[in-house]
Amino acid sequence: GLVGSEMCIRDSIKLGFLAKITPSHGGIKFGKKIVIGEKVRLEVLKDGQIIFSNDIRIKRDTIIKCDRGGKFTINQGVVVGKNSVLICQESANLQIGENVKIGSNVKIIAGNNFSIGDNSVIGDNVSISSREPDHKGSFNCGRSCKIHDYNFIDISSDVNLGEFVRTGPYCVFYTHEHTYSGDEIIWDNPIVKGNIFISDLAWIGANVTILKNVNIGRRAIVGAGAVVTRPVKDNEVVVGVPARPIRK
Repeated sequence: GLVGSEMCIRDSIKLGFLAKITPSHGGIKFGKKIVIGEKVRLEVLKDGQIIFSNDIRIKRDTIIKCDRGGKFTINQGVVVGKNSVLICQESANLQIGENVKIGSNVKIIAGNNFSIGDNSVIGDNVSISSREPDHKGSFNCGRSCKIHDYNFIDISSDVNLGEFVRTGPYCVFYTHEHTYSGDEIIWDNPIVKGNIFISDLAWIGANVTILKNVNIGRRAIVGAGAVVTRPVKDNEVVVGVPARPIRK
């Protein structure tokens, strides 16, 4: 692999101190004006591919990895914060749109088709991954969304966010649960999954929990602290545990 000196410039790449690029029978394609911070690790396994466009900045101590047969595309103007982990798993497809800003300490693990739309923002300490390794849903985030700090999004099943969706901090999206019967240990029981769909311009307040099989309509508002267990209609405002409408 290629290991960076303190400020090494090679083919329009600025490689930070102890940064490491390891194409292991895979491929990495670089555009222009790529800045890779200190101790960043880029790794591609057999038949995997990472494609960098132009004007991209990866901050220090971040890991970017593409497993066998995966395709990881990072488009123009993307910034990835420090100490983040972005992994495209085997045969998966992870695409980060233009001018996306990803915060620090973010974990994104794509086991299926993942896309983050142009001009979206992923806050600090956000996790987007499956809680169940054997269940790998898809994730689609439309353009100009903002996922605030400390959100956790479970991708055991599919999650789809429309355009201009906003979430407050500390939100949780759960696409699976375990059945409950008798004296069995709950988490050893079978898994039941369901998708989550959030339409354009929806606003999700802080500390909201959204459970499986929930659709949230266009321009809907979910008040802070709510637990959403059923569909929310277009333009509806819901609050409480469980969430109930207070305005339509």
